[in-house]
Amino acid sequence: HLPGDNEKIQRGWPDQGKIDVNKVYMKYRPDMDFVLKDLNLEVKAGEKIGCVGRTGAGKSTIVQMLYRMREIDRKEKGSTDSHVHFDDVNTQTVGLNLLRKNISMIPQTPYIFSETIRTNIDPLGQYTDEQIWRVLEDVRLKEHIEKQSDGLNTRINGGSSIFSVGQKQLVCLARVVLKPAPVLIMDEATANMDHETDNFLQEKIDQRFEKSTRFTIAHRLTTIANYDKVLVLSKGRKVEFDEPYKLLVNNIGDQEMTNKTGHFSIMVQNTGPISSKQIFDIAKNAYFDKHQGAGQTAH
Repeated sequence: HLPGDNEKIQRGWPDQGKIDVNKVYMKYRPDMDFVLKDLNLEVKAGEKIGCVGRTGAGKSTIVQMLYRMREIDRKEKGSTDSHVHFDDVNTQTVGLNLLRKNISMIPQTPYIFSETIRTNIDPLGQYTDEQIWRVLEDVRLKEHIEKQSDGLNTRINGGSSIFSVGQKQLVCLARVVLKPAPVLIMDEATANMDHETDNFLQEKIDQRFEKSTRFTIAHRLTTIANYDKVLVLSKGRKVEFDEPYKLLVNNIGDQEMTNKTGHFSIMVQNTGPISSKQIFDIAKNAYFDKHQGAGQTAH
């Protein structure tokens, strides 16, 4: 805890989930190159941002930046203006405990403690059994856990055979649903799941985190085609940041992909003709749903 934390907690910070990144540079070691270069981002409260780019583009570094697992550079390339603000507060002035408590994460590989089911869902022991059962029912794990001899006190570990990979992911989902935070980060938690579990997870998150700001590191472009914005990173730089539809067309109202040379557009085209049409249609419909009637022409 830092001295100013209590004052922030008392006034209910953070309550919106607005993120402002200014001139951020970051590297893993002093002798290495920067992994984020001059990153500027303005994310409004409650926006859904999809983050895409090749391996090594800096996608997971953004997670480390938000969680302050690594500090941003403020000397060499960065400057005193370099900052990450979370609801208008510089995150460097906030205790890590308070900061990280307000960011939920669903990682790509589900994280299971060698502990009881209860501890896995509620690591800090803040909730009642009734609340935990309610969440387990919400994520469709209740029946499965009721069948275990010790119920919530059943011990599990990383290699545990009680749960399938998909179910472990639902344990992680239960953990974040129990205590929704203003910011949710997902490292495409759906990479190892069957389609049905994937859709179920996305639906639950849409319901439970409707008001939260969401960052999704996306591997499947269909997942983020209806998001508010797509952030394309290349070699640590932001090369595109806009509504998915706008990144795919030259003119608003175009009924097919007309911008063929953009970074995001090329990634979409690389998924093949059928998938790219699907992604385009999702993006187009999301855009016009959001900006009702803006230049939309009859089909």
